[in-house]
Amino acid sequence: MEEERADPYVKERGSEPINCSLVSTVEDDEPYKNIVAKYIQDKPERNCCTVEGGKVTKWQVPANGRVQLRDKSGSIFCYDGTKISLDR
Repeated sequence: MEEERADPYVKERGSEPINCSLVSTVEDDEPYKNIVAKYIQDKPERNCCTVEGGKVTKWQVPANGRVQLRDKSGSIFCYDGTKISLDR
C-alpha cells in the first residue's frame, strides 16, 4: 500500500498576496498536482501561487521573504511555510 504524501505547501483560504510580483496565470484541470506543487518546489523561498477554481496565478515573493495578504473570497494562497513568512 502506497503512503499518501502530505501537500508540500500551506494553503491560506480566502487570501491573495498584495506585495508579490505577478509571474503568470495558467489554467489546469488539476492545478495543485500539475502546477502549484511543482512551481513552489522549484524555488520554495521565492515562489507562491493563488488558486481560484482551475486558474493558477504564479507569484514571486519579495526579497525579504515576507508576504502581505488581503482577503479575497474564493482564492487560496499556497506557499512553503518553512521558507516564507506572512505579515498579518
